[in-house]
Amino acid sequence: MKRKILLSVSLYLCFFLGTSIMLSTAVAQKQVQKTVSKTAQKTAQKTAKPSPTPAQKAAQDAARKAAQEREEQERAEQAAAAQAAAQAAREAAEKAEQAAAAQAAREAAERAEREAAEKAALEEQARKNSILPKAGDFAIGVDATPFLKYAGSFFYDNSTNTDVDALGIHGKYFVKDNQAIRANLKFGVATYQFNDDDVTMGLKKETSSVNDFNLSLGYEWRRGSNNLQAFYGIELLGGYNSGKSTKDYADTINVDSQELTTLGATISAGLGVFAGIEYFVAPKISVGGEVGFGAKYSMKGNNETTTEYPDLDISIKETIKGNTRIFTTPRAAITVTVYF
Repeated sequence: MKRKILLSVSLYLCFFLGTSIMLSTAVAQKQVQKTVSKTAQKTAQKTAKPSPTPAQKAAQDAARKAAQEREEQERAEQAAAAQAAAQAAREAAEKAEQAAAAQAAREAAERAEREAAEKAALEEQARKNSILPKAGDFAIGVDATPFLKYAGSFFYDNSTNTDVDALGIHGKYFVKDNQAIRANLKFGVATYQFNDDDVTMGLKKETSSVNDFNLSLGYEWRRGSNNLQAFYGIELLGGYNSGKSTKDYADTINVDSQELTTLGATISAGLGVFAGIEYFVAPKISVGGEVGFGAKYSMKGNNETTTEYPDLDISIKETIKGNTRIFTTPRAAITVTVYF
């Protein structure tokens, strides 16, 4: 039994080894055939492709050289194009920088001009503010008309008339730069004198005087931003007037007499408008002119006249009843005003 098993195993091993050897031989033969085939192909190719002639070789070399030259030319052209592009980029950058610098210079010049203009405007405004009145300022001034009339009286005969125009004083308070509350007081005494002791009949001596007071309260608006300003407004008017006169007479029978007249007091009130201009000759100092027009309602007291005859010890009294009336009051003035 054991012999049969050993014999079977030996036969199996012999079959396996034989099969392996046959397969290996077949593979080796195929590899040899492939190698021989490749060698034959190479040999055939070498045999089929003849060696180039000198002319062909020269042509091939020339073609290769031309190709190399074209490549070098292309590379040179590409380098030149790149260099030109770089130069153009540099020039564009320089132009951009120059344009930016020019723009910056223009902007700086414009800014300097604006700053200079603003500074000049501020300086001008400061100058005007120092010259012109502003909110919170007070003012006081006078009507120069009587003084001018008095100065002019030196050029004509004024020996018998000593009338003096009422003096005017005005004050203002500025509630805004261009608006003010104002008050105007005008007062004075007008006198007339005549004296001739040598007269034998008629008037020998006369003395008369009139007291006059006028007050106005108003509101003023102004226009103008330089040295010359215009103003206008409305005002309430009030006044008081009284007077008296004394006359001495001599007649043909040498009987002297004296006449004393007392004028009844006049009280008036009304409403008016005014307008004018001022020119500032120096900071907060102005000269100007003003005109006004108003309407007043007045109440006049009784006039009383007493005539005395000293030599005859006689006294005669006469009373003229007062009245009421409405009248207009145009006026004009030349003013000098100081602001503080």
